[in-house]
Amino acid sequence: MNYQVTHGGAFFVDYLWVKKKHLDAGLREALLGRVEKDVLEAGEDCYSVRIVLRDELYGEFFINFGFDELNQLEIAKHLKEVPKRKFSAENVDIFGSKFRSVILWSPEAQENR
Repeated sequence: MNYQVTHGGAFFVDYLWVKKKHLDAGLREALLGRVEKDVLEAGEDCYSVRIVLRDELYGEFFINFGFDELNQLEIAKHLKEVPKRKFSAENVDIFGSKFRSVILWSPEAQENR
């Protein structure tokens, strides 16, 4: 597990990995419990996890663990040809900027990755 505290005190879990054979032992939950203890001891009451759309099981674990607020966006730039796939949204305006394609966590995005 790897987590960081950014300048200003925001806590982010960057990496949490447990071998499949140890999942039933509750190690992921125990590791997150340690982070939560550190967050509370620092006088904070919130921490975030970075997930990628292609890792649906990882995302589902965190949602089931109580994460329920989307608070970060990631934008990408393709340096060559944009991949041919069905995006879950197109021509989206975020903060006054237009994005040609958006991948949301949805069955459509998962089918065509």
